[in-house]
Amino acid sequence: MQFRFIMAVVAAGALGFAAGAASAQGFDGAYAGIFGRDNPAAPTPVDIAFGAYAGYNFETGGGMVAGVEGEVEYDSAAVWGSNVVTATVNGRAGYAASDNVLVYGKAGVGAETATGGAVWDIGGGVEMNLGSNYRLRGEVARVDPLAAGLASRTDVKVGIGMGF
Repeated sequence: MQFRFIMAVVAAGALGFAAGAASAQGFDGAYAGIFGRDNPAAPTPVDIAFGAYAGYNFETGGGMVAGVEGEVEYDSAAVWGSNVVTATVNGRAGYAASDNVLVYGKAGVGAETATGGAVWDIGGGVEMNLGSNYRLRGEVARVDPLAAGLASRTDVKVGIGMGF
């Protein structure tokens, strides 16, 4: 529990720093990055995973942004078993509150290797431009396997990426 609190404090501090350090850039175009994930709802002491994401956003006007994103993560000690890989494809829609801050929602489908079954997910987050095309993000999502007997996951993620 103490580790999760420390992770939340570090993430909040990093997001606060990013808000002050951001420079004027948009969210249109391709991007990719890496993330760390915790599942604070897990009954196990720690359910931490690491992964990568890539996607493409379209600014549609009036601050609205739509896009698609793929994500892959590896979890060595997941609530679904050991050495689990989860991959998802999500649609994203959001609002660019400024050139520096994007608030978004996402939903999609994917697969996990614990049972070889399908998953669905829904969530949202905030992404901030740091300058020089770097971006910092914080996200919360619910991931539900369609296989009977597997628990839902609550993913709390912090990531850093780059726009191209």
